[in-house]
Amino acid sequence: MAEVAAHLVDHVFPEVPVRQWVLSLPHRVRYLLARHPDLCREVRGIFVRAVHSFYSRRARDAGRPGGRCGSIVHVQRFSSDLRLDVHYHALVLDGVYTGFDLRDDSLKFHPASRLTNDEVTSLVGHIAALVTGHLRRRGYLQHDQTLADESAEDLDEEATHHAAAVQGLIPFGPRAGCRTLMFGDEQPTPSSGAKKKLCADAHGYSLHSGDVRRRAVRVGESARQKLEKLARYLARPCLSQDRLSVAKNGHIVYGFRKAWKNGKTAVVLDPMTFLSRLAAQVPPPRFHMLTYHGVLAPAATRREEIVPGSGAETDGEVGRCRSKPSKRGASEGKQRSRPERMPWADVVRRVWLVDILRCECGGFRKVLAMVFDPKSIERVLEHMGLAYSLPKRAPPRATAGSLPFSSS
Repeated sequence: MAEVAAHLVDHVFPEVPVRQWVLSLPHRVRYLLARHPDLCREVRGIFVRAVHSFYSRRARDAGRPGGRCGSIVHVQRFSSDLRLDVHYHALVLDGVYTGFDLRDDSLKFHPASRLTNDEVTSLVGHIAALVTGHLRRRGYLQHDQTLADESAEDLDEEATHHAAAVQGLIPFGPRAGCRTLMFGDEQPTPSSGAKKKLCADAHGYSLHSGDVRRRAVRVGESARQKLEKLARYLARPCLSQDRLSVAKNGHIVYGFRKAWKNGKTAVVLDPMTFLSRLAAQVPPPRFHMLTYHGVLAPAATRREEIVPGSGAETDGEVGRCRSKPSKRGASEGKQRSRPERMPWADVVRRVWLVDILRCECGGFRKVLAMVFDPKSIERVLEHMGLAYSLPKRAPPRATAGSLPFSSS
């Protein structure tokens, strides 16, 4: 998570404003995208093209035709209560680049104007129509918004787990089909009734580009630390160990980061349902969760002049590259080296702001050698007075026969 965010900030995003766009989907569509990876890729492409076209049209109306946008998109498969919730988080350059005409060598970034609620409402309606039409043409969705393979006879075991994880139900056992238990106050938190800015819903689709849970969604060109923090949020794992606990009866209690509007603060899952929820979070094989689009795509035109990790030189003006013609002959014979993995000490310093290689005397430690031999490691730990033997494994909390649910 931290290394991915550092790579995006250091080697992908230019110093231009960046805005986060979040697209949530109806429950039926979430189930389809979880079951069909190719469909998830196609819907992601529809979302990206709609947002990029939105920026290009605004730039064209402002007298800047031919503008191109760029973004990175991360597919998340979880919600705060560990349900299967396939949705898209996109970090989009808040503006367009112009100057891609072969007759024009200047490449310049134009920041977008202030976004309005009406524009977000119109955009989410457009995305909902595009996705719904695509699902109908592919034969996954009928005209009455029901699934084409919605009958229970067609669901295999994996599909049953996915359907239960999407709806927040127990997948099997005596209480199969029942909703999971939740903790919280009986009195829900009163709602202010005020509509969130730059957030809109249409036909079960939700598009957020404003203040979501008081988290920065538009980062300026010079706020690189905020951008890295936002990138970590996109690449975060589905589970937070700090909010995970085990009840006396062996059930798993997972607390929410913030209380819901109905007053619920945690979800309670039996062990098998908890494992079923975690299994549903595993993405399909050979599916890219993080993708690059537009001017940030690997094969984009003049990408080496936009992406800082490509070695392009920039002048003092933010978002403006040095205007020099791109010559293929000049780069022939040169091998572009990919950035190496970030050392673990650098990752710790960027996340926790602690430099573990700095000595107490003020100097810097240096790695002399890496010890891999188990016997040598034991001798080093014994010399330092540290434990070198593994602790004993704790006994299981309950046997299979005493669990409060069946194993079928």
